[in-house]
Amino acid sequence: MPRYGPDLGALGDLWGRPEWHADAACRGHGIDAWFPVPANARNEVAAARAVCSTCPVQRACLRWALAQPATLAGVWAGTTQGERAHLRAPS
Repeated sequence: MPRYGPDLGALGDLWGRPEWHADAACRGHGIDAWFPVPANARNEVAAARAVCSTCPVQRACLRWALAQPATLAGVWAGTTQGERAHLRAPS
């Protein structure tokens, strides 16, 4: 069973999803790979990145993730929390 329960997708629908999400490669996959736990994070991040690397809306996803403070956790557009923090940092 997913760590976040079967109804998390319904919550996402309530919050609203960006228009590009309908075309995202991750759509229909379980959520766990995008929110890894430390014990097996390396494998889960690699699996998420593999899906993201094939995604036709990866750039739109990254733009959205960088603009959303709520995306501190998880893998978005193949990037980790730390990578996005680095990208958000002023140059």
